[in-house]
Amino acid sequence: MIPKPTLDVPRALAKTRLVIVLSLLAFAAAAGLVGGFVAKALLNPGAVVRQLENYAPPVPTRILDVRGRLIASFYAEKREIIPFHEIPPALIQATLATEDEHFEDHYGFNPWRILKAALVDVVTLSKEQGGSTITLQLSKVLFLDHGKRFSRKIAELWYAIQIERLYTKKEILWFYFNQINYGHGCYGVEAAAQFYFRKHARDLGTAECALLAGIPKSPVYFSPLRFPRNAIARHRLVLSNLVRKGVLTRSEAIALHEDFWLEFSSKTRVVNATVSELENSEAPYFIEYVRDRLEKLFSRETLYKGGLSVYTTLNLDHQRAAEKFLKEKLEEQDRTRKWHMQPIREALDNEAFDQVEVHALALGLALPTARTRRQNRVRDQLQNEAREPLSAMALLFGADRLHQVLRAGVAAADADDNEDEKVEGAFVSIDPSTGHITAMVGGTRFQYYNQFNRVLMARRQIGSAVKPFIYAPAIDKKLITAATPLSDAPIAFGGVRAGEDELYVPKNYDGDYKGTIPVREALRRSVNTCALLVLDKVGSETVREYAKRVFRIRTDKDLWEKFPNDVTMALGTGAFTPMEMAQAFGVFANEGREIIPLSIRSVVGRGGEVITNFEKVVAREKRAALFSPATAFLMTDILSGVFDAGGTANRRELDGYRLREVSSGKTGTTGNWTDAWFVGFHRYLVAAVWIGYDSNKSLGKGRTGGDLAAPVWINFMKECFNGARPVEWKPPVDLVKVRVSRRSGKLESPNTVDGHEEWFLRGTEPSEYDDSYGREVREKQHFIDLIRKKKPGTALPIPQ
Repeated sequence: MIPKPTLDVPRALAKTRLVIVLSLLAFAAAAGLVGGFVAKALLNPGAVVRQLENYAPPVPTRILDVRGRLIASFYAEKREIIPFHEIPPALIQATLATEDEHFEDHYGFNPWRILKAALVDVVTLSKEQGGSTITLQLSKVLFLDHGKRFSRKIAELWYAIQIERLYTKKEILWFYFNQINYGHGCYGVEAAAQFYFRKHARDLGTAECALLAGIPKSPVYFSPLRFPRNAIARHRLVLSNLVRKGVLTRSEAIALHEDFWLEFSSKTRVVNATVSELENSEAPYFIEYVRDRLEKLFSRETLYKGGLSVYTTLNLDHQRAAEKFLKEKLEEQDRTRKWHMQPIREALDNEAFDQVEVHALALGLALPTARTRRQNRVRDQLQNEAREPLSAMALLFGADRLHQVLRAGVAAADADDNEDEKVEGAFVSIDPSTGHITAMVGGTRFQYYNQFNRVLMARRQIGSAVKPFIYAPAIDKKLITAATPLSDAPIAFGGVRAGEDELYVPKNYDGDYKGTIPVREALRRSVNTCALLVLDKVGSETVREYAKRVFRIRTDKDLWEKFPNDVTMALGTGAFTPMEMAQAFGVFANEGREIIPLSIRSVVGRGGEVITNFEKVVAREKRAALFSPATAFLMTDILSGVFDAGGTANRRELDGYRLREVSSGKTGTTGNWTDAWFVGFHRYLVAAVWIGYDSNKSLGKGRTGGDLAAPVWINFMKECFNGARPVEWKPPVDLVKVRVSRRSGKLESPNTVDGHEEWFLRGTEPSEYDDSYGREVREKQHFIDLIRKKKPGTALPIPQ
């Protein structure tokens, strides 16, 4: 039998007396401190607290498009300041009922709550209790750190009294609801409402207000995403407080609680996400491009808390059109490849593996074919059917590790299985007259942890898109004209690189030769042999000198990578980014002058003052003349033929394109159909499109720049500019137009049957008259006459 414990009466009485004495001392000390600080606060003017009259908490920097539309925000604390009338009354009621029910009656602090907290802290020898009011909380977040020191508590009390002296209760509530931390990077009720509920604060319901009212006490512990059980209990408490205050009936509170959590729990959310990670920008690659520049100009404090307004060059209409049409073409490419590859995979799975297994068994070999098939099928099942439901469950129940494994596992499977790789693309557009970047799409799968921007970082071979920069120097040097005849026939060049003896015989894309054709047609049809003849005529060093200026090449290594010093230079074996290509083609659109890409027009401070105006800075810079205006006009005119019949970008999408007659461009396709390019321009805009696989996999036989990239460009231009007035290119004064023979390039004569008008740099127009067709006609007629005059039994005379 367990004996009953005996009570030590003297020891118990002694302990009780000690507690009473300590409590009285604590009461006296607290009363003295409170009285002293009240007196001090009443006499002190509160100069520091008067700073609230110019209330300016950390405010996000806004990134705006060319029309002033919001694209994104940069912030350390996501906050949007709203006026008092937009703060929901239900939120005020719920917050006061839970955090400070005597708010309207006290002068910044509740002495009874403070004394109670002090007594508990003395008895427990801790600093865990608080007697906080709304005003005390506000003074803490505005002026103090978050420690639990007694000295900080005293300072907090002093600031609270000063706030109450200087501001009305309504003003204090306005400060509070725009300042307080609601977790996950949200500061202020507007940011919290948009993060948790995707709505404005003014539209919140009572249950939603009750959830937010319970978070500030401990934003992490009461997070409905990280710790839903804690949040549910806290939500119930807040609603109970509203019942106690007579705002709700008990049945209403129960119904609100149950309905809210039923709906809230049904939505899958990322448990540890912050508002910055979940906030989607319409132009993420462009935004990161701008962020990189701003971080070099401003401190982090200014950029993320200073409330700057950054006016960029982006046009959201252009951005949306670029993303829309690029996405459509990439999805079409994925479907096409899958349609071609599926029968092959099925044949391997159902036929080839079985035969390999049989032969392996007969030879006594242990091959992993059966295991490979099982792995493939399990992976396909996981990826196509099980991944999404499992991920949703993992997120809903907080199983972060399972979610990470699922995501990483499928990503690894995608990486291992090249057939499942998705095609990628890039798009950038620039106003050639100003350098304004109006759209930028760096890929299809932007993530905050993976920001590879193909517009700026992906160097890819450009194929025939290089040819304008082979022809342009030859025209600028007056070595050829648009009418110069070139021989498209088999030809052998010396070693591809210096010191090599092997001959190089170029081939055309279609494997055919077209005989003698003029420069205009050779470029329109993208004939390889003719491009090599022009390179041979102008010389590789001359081309490289022009290229260094046009592409702004700074180092010999970069020059070699872009324009190798051999004949393959004319076939586009160099590697370029889409930005470099758009910038280079923009030179033709800008009358031969260089263009300087610009992403930020100006930066305006929080008070409306202009901090930096980049447009004015760029406008003062002198644009270098890289080609003569006449050469630029001539190249623009020649490249307009790409859209004509027989041109490499003549596609059905051109139907209804109003700016067709004033648009120019060039396609590019690399060996084994690895890269598909189109770079085009008109008076208003230059744009570059690239499509390919990051792994350099083939797009598929016949998948050219004209098939994949050109339709994206055409559809984009139709969407953005079909309401624009076509602006003809005005020919410079040092150009002349004369009629010449298409075949010989000489002046038209009465006997010429293929005459047409052609532009020439003044001084390069032909002086001889064409007689090729007349001579052919005369020779043909002479032969006919000989046959008619021939007598029976005599032989035709053979010309010697």
